[in-house]
Amino acid sequence: MTSGMKRRDFLTLMGMSGAAATMSCGDATSYEETWKPWVRPHDGMIPYVPQYYATSSREAGDGGMWIKVVDGRAIKAEGNPNHPINSGGLNARSQSVLQGLYGSGRIKAPRLKGGKEISWFEARNLLKSKLDAAKGKHVHALTDVMAGANLEVWSSFVGLMGEGRVTQYQAFNHAPLVMAGERVFGQAKVPMFHIADTDLIVGFGAQFLESWGPVEKLSREFGNAVAPENGLRAKFVQIEPKRTGTGANADQWLAVIPGSETAIALALLGEVSAHSANLTSDEKSLVSQITKGWTLDRASELSGIKREKLQQLADELSHAKSAVVLPGEDLVLGHDALKNHVAVLLLNKAVGAIGPRVDYAGGKSIEYVPSHEGIAKLLTDMSARKVEVLITKDVNPAYSLPADCDFPKVLTQVGFSVAFADTENETTALADLVIPVTHDLESWGEFGGYEGIRNLQQPVMTTRFEAPQAEDVLMALCNEYAPDTFAETNFRDYLKRRWLERFDQAGVGEAMWTECLKNGGLFAAPELSTDIAISANLAADSNVDYHPYRAGALSLVINESLRFGDGKTANRGWMQELPDAMTGVVWGSWLEISETTAKANTVETGDVVDVRAGNVSVELPVFISSTIRDGVVAMATGQGHTHYGDVYHRGANAFALITQDLTEGGQFAAGPMAVSLNKSGKPREKVVTTHVPGLGDRISQPLTGQVEGVPISGEPGSRDRDVYQSMSLNDYQHGGGDHGHGHHSGPSAESLFPVHVDTDFYPDRSDTKVFKDREETFYDDYKWEMSVDLNRCNGCGACVTACYAENNLPVMGKDQVGKGREMAWVRVNRYVQFHRDGDEIRSEVAFMPMMCQQCGNAPCESVCPSLATYHNREGLNAMVYNRCVGTRYCANNCTYKVRRFNWFDPEFDGDMNWALNPSVSARKRGVMEKCTFCSHRIRDAKDVARDEGRKVRDGEVKTACQQACPANAIEFGNAMDEQAIVTHKSHEAHAYRSLDDHIHTKPAISYLKKITLSNKAHS
Repeated sequence: MTSGMKRRDFLTLMGMSGAAATMSCGDATSYEETWKPWVRPHDGMIPYVPQYYATSSREAGDGGMWIKVVDGRAIKAEGNPNHPINSGGLNARSQSVLQGLYGSGRIKAPRLKGGKEISWFEARNLLKSKLDAAKGKHVHALTDVMAGANLEVWSSFVGLMGEGRVTQYQAFNHAPLVMAGERVFGQAKVPMFHIADTDLIVGFGAQFLESWGPVEKLSREFGNAVAPENGLRAKFVQIEPKRTGTGANADQWLAVIPGSETAIALALLGEVSAHSANLTSDEKSLVSQITKGWTLDRASELSGIKREKLQQLADELSHAKSAVVLPGEDLVLGHDALKNHVAVLLLNKAVGAIGPRVDYAGGKSIEYVPSHEGIAKLLTDMSARKVEVLITKDVNPAYSLPADCDFPKVLTQVGFSVAFADTENETTALADLVIPVTHDLESWGEFGGYEGIRNLQQPVMTTRFEAPQAEDVLMALCNEYAPDTFAETNFRDYLKRRWLERFDQAGVGEAMWTECLKNGGLFAAPELSTDIAISANLAADSNVDYHPYRAGALSLVINESLRFGDGKTANRGWMQELPDAMTGVVWGSWLEISETTAKANTVETGDVVDVRAGNVSVELPVFISSTIRDGVVAMATGQGHTHYGDVYHRGANAFALITQDLTEGGQFAAGPMAVSLNKSGKPREKVVTTHVPGLGDRISQPLTGQVEGVPISGEPGSRDRDVYQSMSLNDYQHGGGDHGHGHHSGPSAESLFPVHVDTDFYPDRSDTKVFKDREETFYDDYKWEMSVDLNRCNGCGACVTACYAENNLPVMGKDQVGKGREMAWVRVNRYVQFHRDGDEIRSEVAFMPMMCQQCGNAPCESVCPSLATYHNREGLNAMVYNRCVGTRYCANNCTYKVRRFNWFDPEFDGDMNWALNPSVSARKRGVMEKCTFCSHRIRDAKDVARDEGRKVRDGEVKTACQQACPANAIEFGNAMDEQAIVTHKSHEAHAYRSLDDHIHTKPAISYLKKITLSNKAHS
């Protein structure tokens, strides 16, 4: 640290005035402070025994977190099992919060613009002098969404300073949906959607399994809706121009012309409302006027979808018993967003979904959904030199604002800019003064959201270097300018007092506060709302002048990235190395384009093209895909950073193409854009995708033959050895398949590959003695197995990231992944199958988690020359890393290609070595590694059970992938326990063990076939 004032003294002096206070500052050596968690361990802390802290973070969205802490170090982020949104699951992006905590981009000392570090003493004087000069004028704050005590502190500070205001900004918000709710029902809220007990789900593009809404809750409920555990399942129809990861899970995908989504919604509304029993006669009359002229024929012409398909969808909506309709993505809809959401809400009203499935009683209030109008007004004031001091916190407008806002230039019109930040980004690079503050996992706070859910944030570990909490600084400043503004001297105490004042109705006091800290907040979801009448706010002539936007011959659509969102997580290796669900691409941006459109523009995969929309252009390589409509190109958000360090300067910034024009829904205009493509002249760039030895890129590309450039099911080579299997709902309802070897369904009758002869090279291990002349045999007490439900798995990749975090997996980087040297122990295979539907091609997409199968007859074991891998008595394909000499014979012989070879000693970004799990060894170069079923978790559970004189109970062991899965697609347990869930799952009629019918490897993982609504099964 630079010699001078320290954090504690900085906060103290903020509450003092006069030269005496600043002169009393001694040398830094007088205030030496080092992060030593074991010098003074708190009561109850035991070395290497984890403790769990319930907390929350902006990165967890509306959900809650459990942070696993070992020896004072946060080592893993998990979902809070008590939280109504998470229920224990946690998406991939939220899990990467640890890489934000320990990443190399952390700001560790105050600094000036240009990068010069200064002491805390100098920072305090500079900040104070600028605020003194601006007192009574215009001091503004630009922050992420805040609530409760946090917002009170910021508002108090800005209010004391003069005529400024606190502006809250999010690149992605649901402002048009809030406005639509107010217009249709008089409810200025984002409703809570419930989709578990539905028989028909229709989506207009919302990526609710990836980034839209409370994704963990919606993923879990979607899994419940489509898993046919009672013999029935919901149908899901997705309407969008580019097949997203959410659309990949649809039973029917309607690839529409961008900009026509609202026309379809209005046409469907007109059809359904005419015979709806859920609308009064007056409401029917109103809807009839709103939909006047919007017929299925017109919608068909605008969308490129046959009228017959739209009529079929309208009939299904009319006859469904529990249908729900989800809106489109605002990024894709653009200026049409508000009208689309109005039509969707009316459609939900017509099918009877308002109340039970579209719940406004449990909705999110407008105060937590800031539109872009606020920051647009702030930019206007900044340009007019009406902002003396601007303080930013938890936002990066220099990156995520549209290019034509020209934030860097506008910021020069501000007298002085201060960035309270924990990580380097494009905005901190422009700030006149940067003050390092605590990370979310080192901070106190609260988050509001859906009704009845109040998240409480607490620090889970001590700060590792000098960094105050921003609210502590502001409170000290407030008390200096207006003594006694706050009775407390720190934000934690203020938060506690305000929390108890608002929520401790019974007067319990400290006990209530402790319980809230333990649970992660207050969770009291209200009862479901009842049906709501259409409001008088809705004008009958609202669509008189409406004309859907048509971009032209070539349209660009932008989608929010599951991995990067608004770009905050692009400096995290886990997210860069997590393959895109639909393409398998890692470490970069790409322009997705269909084969027909690529030929029309004379481009091929890897060609670097200049994509121009208006006066703005970006460069990125082409990736030819089979799941995007002709005439459409697509790119995702989050890449294209310039101040995240050289390692993370990847791809292009999609926000640059959005315009500063505000839509009717209060957002910067995106939507379909007319673009032109031109080759940049740069060398062809390799678009790196996941690669498996022996399979190549086939895990993320179609596995089918080619007919007229399109893969068609049923052609030679259309099967992939029964790795992935599905079956029709009709077959499932009539028995679900026969029981084959090992109590699982046998191979498809149409299988193109040989079936094994029912003889084992080795005798069955359950009859084999572990030791000579002793009675113990394999699987006496335990045989650990896993079940994966392919109906529930939606390809989100949460399991992949959880495995990285749990098992100390190193990130390899683009070059090494391009050589097939990724280290992920779990991969998610994507399979695409195509069917002819008249003169159209219909695609089906499936996802399949693939990890070590823990084979009973493992091909890897018999070829290992050093006995480094063997079958243990509990059914695990164990690894002894010290024995491994790196011959890679096991990898060559592995049927499933799930073993990884360490080409290098592991390197971890920044301080990520602090997040290493002490229960798992960090492997060195030259050894093989793979999934172990989290054997350390098994060991811990067995230790507890042994101490209590019993066996491990079912559900007592959860693997990392199982725990993180938001969709509850994974079950794990002891197959020797006849009552265990995994035992019942493995005996389901539609269960199968991958490839076992062909090579008899006896995998310990059973998959439940995906039940499709198609009559053609993929086997």
